[in-house]
Formats: sequence, structure tokens, C-alpha cells
Amino acid sequence: MIYSNSAKFPLGQIVATPGALELLQETGFSAAALCRRHVQCDWGDL
Repeated sequence: MIYSNSAKFPLGQIVATPGALELLQETGFSAAALCRRHVQCDWGDL
């Protein structure tokens, strides 16, 4: 599959639970990078 760098839809309000924020910090994942992948319809292997 070929992914595009352009957004496929606008994001609404982005929220996260304290547990999700803690997990992001522990794993070193970037919330911004995950949101960018989501809005580009890049959900990885489903």
C-alpha cells in the first residue's frame, strides 16, 4: 500500500488518559507521530 503525506480528514479535539500518556513516555513513542499516522490512514498491519 502506498501512503500519502497529506491528511485524509481533519482531527477534532485530541485527548489522552493519564495511563496512555504514561505509556507513551515509557516507550518513547511520539503522540504527534501517532496522530500524524492516524490522520494519514496509516494504521499499520491490521
